[in-house]
Amino acid sequence: MRKIARSGMACVATLALCGPSAAGDNLVFNGGFEQGFAGWSVPPNAPPGPNGAFFSAPSNSTAHSGSRYAVLSSVQLQFISQFLPGTVAGTDYELEFWLRMPGPNTPPPLPFRVRWEGQFVFNELVGGTPEILDWTRFTVPLHSNFSGSLLEFGQNLFPGEWHIDTISVRQVPAPSAAPMLALGGVVAFRRRQR
Repeated sequence: MRKIARSGMACVATLALCGPSAAGDNLVFNGGFEQGFAGWSVPPNAPPGPNGAFFSAPSNSTAHSGSRYAVLSSVQLQFISQFLPGTVAGTDYELEFWLRMPGPNTPPPLPFRVRWEGQFVFNELVGGTPEILDWTRFTVPLHSNFSGSLLEFGQNLFPGEWHIDTISVRQVPAPSAAPMLALGGVVAFRRRQR
């Protein structure tokens, strides 16, 4: 009985030490727009008037993280984009971004879009609740079919604007092999004891 208790405690210790493998590094460069739009492809700003603009908010703003965020506003559907050379074909990732639609009143639901490798992975009406006036977190599961992937955020909101910040793409962690081996060892040990 003591042998079973010891091996069970050893298994629990192994599981605690090994755990799941950590998520990878953020593959998005300048996802917080602290360096303006460095690393991003951005449509040219329209001249002043009813056509919209793309810019990085000044450093004295109320960003989700850091001190800056991106402002997106255009009459026609337009995208900001970034090529992520670090993705690996056949691998799963998770996109996380924070979005808000500032304004004096609760905004009506309006479309916000995300394309991954040319395909829409997020094409939803966002808004209609007071929460979107403040920073709201969105996550989207991604699967890479290519080594190197294109990430795009699209909108057509004018005269209003979307604010986006803290964008990340990270590899989805896979379970570490050590806890599975430890569990298999306990099962084999228990079978031998019977």
